[in-house]
Order: sequence, then structure tokens, then C-alpha cells
Amino acid sequence: MASAAILDVLLQVLLHSCICNSLNLIDIVKLRTTCKKMYRAPVFTLTKLDCTRCDKMVVLPEKLLPNCLTTLDCSWCTNLESLPNPLPTGLMELNCSGCESLETLPVELPNSLTTLNCSWCDSLERFPDRLPTNLTTLNCTYCCNLKRLPNQLPNSLTTLNCAGCNSLESLPAQLPNSLTTLICTTCSNLKTLPDPLPNGLTMLDCSGCDNLESLPYPLPDGLTELHCNECNNLESLPDQLPASLTNLDCRECSALVSLPNPLPASLTTLVCSGCDRLNTYGLSEETS
Repeated sequence: MASAAILDVLLQVLLHSCICNSLNLIDIVKLRTTCKKMYRAPVFTLTKLDCTRCDKMVVLPEKLLPNCLTTLDCSWCTNLESLPNPLPTGLMELNCSGCESLETLPVELPNSLTTLNCSWCDSLERFPDRLPTNLTTLNCTYCCNLKRLPNQLPNSLTTLNCAGCNSLESLPAQLPNSLTTLICTTCSNLKTLPDPLPNGLTMLDCSGCDNLESLPYPLPDGLTELHCNECNNLESLPDQLPASLTNLDCRECSALVSLPNPLPASLTTLVCSGCDRLNTYGLSEETS
């Protein structure tokens, strides 16, 4: 107990010290058992704040965070209930993954934000209607109560990962043309994918989506990887696959009865083991 109390006092001294005027990084991971709140501090040059696994921290006061902050990592702070509103105007990376008590994000996220990671946020049900215009990566995997994504995602977005979001029944009808990677694996209630998909998409992973019955046709011209394994209601693939496709994984698709004919000449990897009803090309479980 004595050592824990000393650590808590040291944190207060650090955050109130004039030394903070030249700090670029505060890492308080080791204080996770004692840190219940953060303290207001004159951290004028602070660019990165790492408070990962501060299990007892409930709130991050907005006055703590200077506008020069570019990275905030409060992942696995399981009792954190809210984030400062507003967040620093220069923030570029926000990681709040594993914050099980976090129900909402700030209504206005800074436009400077390029990476948002809020995976494993069990209480998160929705995003703000408007996401930052410079956002390139959105990771919201295994947010089991997330019911929907914003209708309009930013035109800068290149990667969307919503794997394991079991309450998600659909994706936005129109995804941004900038999107190159879409991962929606094991979204058990997802019934359809947006049609059409962005033509710049190079990787689509919808494996483990048990209620998915079909894929959009045509698929994007530049698609190189298609993973639709363990989609148990998927009976067929589009009649024509993109000429750019190099990797096709449709293993364990128990309802799949045929593959397109012909397959793309560019294809280098084909995995279709465990497709018991597949009767085209004489493919067997050893084919890969």
C-alpha cells in the first residue's frame, strides 16, 4: 500500500511540475492500479499520452490535454466512462480499445484525426454522425453492441475493420471511393454488403458472416484478395471474378455449390477445402 501511495503522489508531482513544459511523452502504464483520475497540468509541449490499462481511471479531464497532443492511448482502461469533449484540435491518433465502460465518443472529433481504434468497446452502440474528414483508418472490431456506422463515412478512409460486430446488420449503403481494405469478418447478423463496393477496394474479408447470402456483382476491378470462408449461407460467387484477383479463400462454405468458370488467370491461391457441396472443377478437400 505504501508503494502504491508513493506512485500516486509521484504522478501528481510530475503532472504539476514545471518540467512538464518540455515533455513530449507521459507513460503512466505502471501506475494503473492507483490512478483513478488524471490531474490538470501545464503540459504545453506534450505530444503523446499513454495511460494504457489504468483500470481505475474513470475520467480524463479535458483541461489536462493540450492542443499540441497528437497521440492519445487510453486502451484497456476498463472503467473509463467518457473522453474529453472537445479533444485536442491537433490529435491524430486515438486508441480507446478495450474501454468496456465507454458508451459514446465525443460528438465532435477533431478533423486532424487520422486513426481511430475503438475495438472491444462492449458498451459502444454508435458513432458520432460525422467522423473527421481526414480519417484514414477506422477499427471497431468486436464492439458487440455497435448497431450501426455513420451513414456517410469520410472520403479519406482507406481501411475499415468492423470484424466481430455481431449487432451490426448492415454497412453504409455507399462506402467512400478511397476505401482499399474492408474487413467485416464474423459479423453474424450482416446479411448484405453495399452494392456496388468501391472500385478501389483491393481486399475484402467477409469470412464467418453466417447470414451473408451473396456478394455484390460485379466485384471491384482492382480486388486482389477475397476471403469469404465459413459463410455458411453463401451458395455461389459472382459469375465473373475480377481479373486482378490473386487470392480466393472460400473454405468451409457448406452451401457453396459452384465456382465461376473460368477463374481469373491471375489467381495464385485458391482454398476451398471443406466445401462439401462443391461440384465444379472436380475440386477436392486437398485443393488449396
